[in-house]
Amino acid sequence: MIERACIVEGPDDLAVLREYVRTLGHDHRPIKGAPREFEVVASGWRTRFLNAQGKEKLAQRSLDAATASQRPENLVVCFDPDGKDTQHEFEFFLDGLRAEECHVTINSGHVTATTKRKQRLVIQPAPWRSATEESFDGLDATRNLERILISGILTGCRSEPDCEVLLAAATKATEVIHSAIPKHDWKRAFRIFGAAIKPDAESFAEGLMQHSTFGKHARRAVEQSEAGRVIRELLST
Repeated sequence: MIERACIVEGPDDLAVLREYVRTLGHDHRPIKGAPREFEVVASGWRTRFLNAQGKEKLAQRSLDAATASQRPENLVVCFDPDGKDTQHEFEFFLDGLRAEECHVTINSGHVTATTKRKQRLVIQPAPWRSATEESFDGLDATRNLERILISGILTGCRSEPDCEVLLAAATKATEVIHSAIPKHDWKRAFRIFGAAIKPDAESFAEGLMQHSTFGKHARRAVEQSEAGRVIRELLST
């Protein structure tokens, strides 16, 4: 069986991609002993979706996958570009590989890393950025998963009267709380936004993706993102 893997920053990424994979028509199953991680198996290949537990740990988690007994032939790394431009957004990961004495080459958007044990890994970046990103509540131009999801809701709900009422309530709650909090970023905005939309959800990201009103807009935003495109192509080949 051909092994592939997608390494993500954290549990919100996994929750979003779990729902996204479902919309692409793929069944998934949990990975034993790894809460929230999952795999898709079909037509002689298996793709595992793994949690690095932090952006700073993506490179090490990728190298761990490279040395596993079931080593992936292809690896996708899903990450937040944050404040970096397109040209420099993946440098943090390349620096992490080099810190572990890997030889790194880049060709046509793919990274080939050769470890000090001569193990070879082909890596494709999958950044959370999109041409449809919007502004919200005075937040900066940082790019991340949370901005993708909020932008999708803002764009999609403008044409739905019922959706606009819920959107206005969630937006107001976010603005009121933020007015009293000095630190103001997309991740905090998303948590407040998610709590306003579905306060009883175990995971705000999962609750949003499954929401009867907002879910379709969030899923469409993921589909239109660069990360969504890379993962869609990974699962279709």
